Amino acid sequence: MTIFRLTALTASAATILVLVAVVAAVGMAGITHAGRRPAVEVTECGTLLRGDGFLSADLDCSGRDVQWPANVAVRMKKRGSTLDLDGFEIVNDGGHAVFCSRACRINGPGTLRSTASGHAAAYTDKGHLRVSDVVVEGPWWAGFAGGKGKITAVSILVTGTAALGIEGTRVVLHSDELGIGGGDGAQAEVGRVERAW
Repeated sequence: MTIFRLTALTASAATILVLVAVVAAVGMAGITHAGRRPAVEVTECGTLLRGDGFLSADLDCSGRDVQWPANVAVRMKKRGSTLDLDGFEIVNDGGHAVFCSRACRINGPGTLRSTASGHAAAYTDKGHLRVSDVVVEGPWWAGFAGGKGKITAVSILVTGTAALGIEGTRVVLHSDELGIGGGDGAQAEVGRVERAW
């Protein structure tokens, strides 16, 4: 019969176990979820995100005289990308605050603000734009717009837009706190509101 006996670890063995635990913890800290890359801090106008990003301060992109695609404050290219506003705001008067070329998500709290008319605060051409806890202010053409894409909005406030609050062919609205307003009393122009509560 074999007897296994637990004995006290030597100092060097204990040190090795602690180092292995620290290395594992540091390695896991760089993984956000499902093996994705860590989020990128967005500090410059015209940032192209190929993954997740976050704001650590307000991003003021107003007053720039640039053309597409540089006139967009943040472009999200990879399907499933997320931008966390973390309580800050993006200001842009030359183009969209956020352009989503595929399925992406904008999480608040935070604000998308414009100082001049034109464009939508956040736009997707073909993807699925999910927005939660975001305030849109200023004379944007629309708060959220989605050409052939889908927009899902949760707890949003859109005020002062020049034309529309939300424009899209497929829109899902959920919220106890949903405010949509536009110029000339326009509230929303949508092909089909799938759900609203």
